Amino acid sequence: VVYAVFTDGLVPDPYTKQRRQEKDKPKEVGLQDIVADVDSLGKDLDRTKFFGGLRYLRKAYPHKTWYIIFDDDTYVFLNHMEQLLSVHGGEHPGKRFIGNGFRFWGPGCDRGNNVAMAHGGAGVFVSAEAVDAVQDQFPGCNTRYGKCGMGDARLAMCLADVDVKLSPNRGLYKNSIMSEEKIFRSPCYAPYTFHHMNADMFKLAHLLEDPANRPSKKMGCMYVTYGDVLLSRIAANNVAYGDHDGAISPVD
Repeated sequence: VVYAVFTDGLVPDPYTKQRRQEKDKPKEVGLQDIVADVDSLGKDLDRTKFFGGLRYLRKAYPHKTWYIIFDDDTYVFLNHMEQLLSVHGGEHPGKRFIGNGFRFWGPGCDRGNNVAMAHGGAGVFVSAEAVDAVQDQFPGCNTRYGKCGMGDARLAMCLADVDVKLSPNRGLYKNSIMSEEKIFRSPCYAPYTFHHMNADMFKLAHLLEDPANRPSKKMGCMYVTYGDVLLSRIAANNVAYGDHDGAISPVD
């Protein structure tokens, strides 16, 4: 597995204007909706980072099976990664694309009604075989989807062009460990990532990885669970650190 970490360059609440414009669009059950933001500098820089990142990783680390991209404010439970990847083929995944699934639309995102994207901040997982299938298409995808304001949406559309569709997994959480939104998984399930994490939240997540700090260990759980996360939030008086796009949350 190879990891790449990118800064997202987002500005607060980047989707507000488009949400007002698109609020009457029909929603598809099973995946949440994201509207492309075409105005912020962060999103302008975001447009091509996934293409360039995957091309570089595949060239620099040609013998790896998986390539993973997430933001620099994302906490990753590395001990959980083997569990996640084993469900999707482990060392022999074929053409795989995993992430927290969202529908999307906006200027230039013409395939948004038919294609689900992996939320870039929560983590984008692409197998080597999928990268091989799609990387020659990157220049053409930049032309076809050049007006789409989201790099993770561009990647999803480009992968769909070579018949690689997203396998959604909401254990890749797009908000922080202290988000005001409810925890969506069963208390016994293990989270894989949390996004929009500050230094204090990184410390909290790291503390949870010590079995001595995990109530779930008493129940025989080998890994950090959502129950541990919930109890840690209660212990911290449920302090809200303010995810800038917390109005959007992942569902199956």
